Amino acid sequence: MVNKHGPSPKTRKVRVAIVGSPDLEFYGGTQVTVIHLSGLLQRSGYDVTVLGSGTFFERAGVKLEEGVRYLKDSFHFDPLSWRAVQSVTRGVSEPLIGLLSPRRSYRKMNGFDIYYFTAPKFLFYVFSKYNKDRKGVILANHGTYMEFLSSRKNFVFRSLVKFFDSVFLKYANGEGVIIQTQNYWQRDHYIERGIDERKIQVIPLCIVDFSKYNVRKNETFSVLFLNRLSNEKGAHLIPKIANICSEIDFVVVGDGPLKGAITGAGTGNVRVTGFIPEKEKIDEIEKCDVMMNLSDFESLSTSSVEGLASGLLVLSRERTSGLEFISGNVPGSVRFSDGSIENICVALREIKREKERDPAKFFEAKKERMERGASVFDLNVLDKKMLELFSLAEERVDEENGDENKR
Repeated sequence: MVNKHGPSPKTRKVRVAIVGSPDLEFYGGTQVTVIHLSGLLQRSGYDVTVLGSGTFFERAGVKLEEGVRYLKDSFHFDPLSWRAVQSVTRGVSEPLIGLLSPRRSYRKMNGFDIYYFTAPKFLFYVFSKYNKDRKGVILANHGTYMEFLSSRKNFVFRSLVKFFDSVFLKYANGEGVIIQTQNYWQRDHYIERGIDERKIQVIPLCIVDFSKYNVRKNETFSVLFLNRLSNEKGAHLIPKIANICSEIDFVVVGDGPLKGAITGAGTGNVRVTGFIPEKEKIDEIEKCDVMMNLSDFESLSTSSVEGLASGLLVLSRERTSGLEFISGNVPGSVRFSDGSIENICVALREIKREKERDPAKFFEAKKERMERGASVFDLNVLDKKMLELFSLAEERVDEENGDENKR
C-alpha cells in the first residue's frame, strides 16, 4: 500500500516477478526500465526476481540493486530462446518463447504474488492459461509488436497484428489483470479490442531524472541524434541529411550496426561519439538545441524525453505513437516532418533561423519545454505512479487471499 509518505511497511515481503524482457545485458530501453523498476520495488519492501528471456546481442554489464535476483536466460529449455535462433531471427523469436514449452515455462514463472509482464508476449498467454489462482498481474507495454507491425502498411503485417492480438491479448481482459500502457495509442488499441478501459492506466515509464539535466544557452546551433545506430531508428539517413545541411553541426550518440558506415561516410559536420557514460551523454545533450528522431516506430522514445530534459526541440521523421503522446502532453515540443529527407532539412534550417532571429526567445522556449516535460515525464513523478500501480495489484491479491495481515 502506498500513502503520501511512500509504501507502507509489510510484515511479509510480497514476491514480485518481472517477466518478458530479453536478458538485461542487451541494455535497450526495456532493460534500463527493468533495472530501475526492480531497484525501486526492492527499496520499497518487495522481494523482486527478474526472469530474463535470453538475448542475441550483449551490449553492457548489469548492476542491480542489492537483493534483486536476476535469472538470466530463464527459459533456456525453449529453443526459441536459444542465442543461435534469436541471432538468425534478429530477436523476432523472443516474443514467442513458451510456444514450444508451455507447461515448463509456466512452472518457471509460478510461485510469485505479483507478476509484471514487460509486454504482451507468449509468456503472458502461457501464464494466464495455466494459472488457476487469481494473482496480481500487470501487463505492461514496453516495445510491443503493435507499433512495429502497425507501422508497416500492407496486408501481411495487418494480418499479423490481428493474429498476435488473438493470442497475446486473449487473457488481457481477465480478472486480476491491470494494463499499463506507454501512450494513448496503445490504450486505444486495447479498448478497440474489447478491453475494459477501467483496467488500463497510462504511465509513460521512462528513466529520465530531469534534475540531472540543465537547459543551456548555447552560442552555436547543433543537432543531436541519440539512439541505436540501426535502420529502424533511421540512422542510415544521418549522412544524407548532414550532406544537404552542410552548414549545421550534427552529434551522433549511440552504438549499433551502422556506426562504422556513419563514421566512414566522410561527412565533416558529423561527430560520432559512440556509446558513452551517462554524465558525458548528458553533457552532449545539453550542448545541442534540436534532437532528430528518425525512427519508424516508437512506443514512447526515452531519448526524446532525455532531449526534453534539456529543453531540446524534437524533430520527428514519422508520427509515431510515442512522439504523438509527447507532443500532446508537452505542446510545442515536437515538430513533425512529412517523412522525407528534404522536409527534415527544411525544418532544421527553419529552426536554426528561429534561434538566430531571437536567441532570447529561443532559450525561453527551451526552458518552458523542460518545465512542462518534467511535470509529465520526470522519473520522480513516474516512480510514484508505479508504486501506486503495484499497491493496487497487491490489494487485489490480498482481497483474493482474504489476508488482511499482509500489509
